[in-house]
Amino acid sequence: MTVFVVVAVRVAVAVAVVVFGDVRLARCMVVVMVSIGARRAVLPAIFRSFYVGHAGFLP
Repeated sequence: MTVFVVVAVRVAVAVAVVVFGDVRLARCMVVVMVSIGARRAVLPAIFRSFYVGHAGFLP
């Protein structure tokens, strides 16, 4: 799993360098994409637990 993530990040950086032509911009884009992915995994669980606990329904 960790190896897959490392390979995916390296591929994403390489593609971003080709698309944007700048290593720093490419790294920023990859960091943003990874943080968005982490939020998509974490935030729905937080919202579900919040809504179920306080309002009694799923969003």
